[in-house]
Amino acid sequence: MNTVKKKEKELESRGIPHDDIYVTIVMSGEDEQYNPNGADLEASFETQLSWPEPESDEEAEKRIERIKRRIDQNIEIEREKREDNERKEKEALEQAIKLVKKSGFTVK
Repeated sequence: MNTVKKKEKELESRGIPHDDIYVTIVMSGEDEQYNPNGADLEASFETQLSWPEPESDEEAEKRIERIKRRIDQNIEIEREKREDNERKEKEALEQAIKLVKKSGFTVK
């Protein structure tokens, strides 16, 4: 709790607007290790502090532009995939027509 209060005072002294400070505890361990002197679990943990800060208009515009660029890139990728699939289908159909004609049949 003291760490949270210290961080809160630090943010306030630096003039950083913020909402509540969140504490996250991350635990990890290796439960497969046998320990003849006690528990079979070797664990560690770390704490992380986080807090939401309001976004400036400039930061919001930059974030929105990044998102728009990413959307445009995804649209372009999907368009290229669709065109490639259409091209492959057309080529396959043309090959099939050639094969049918080569075998002496007609295609309408």
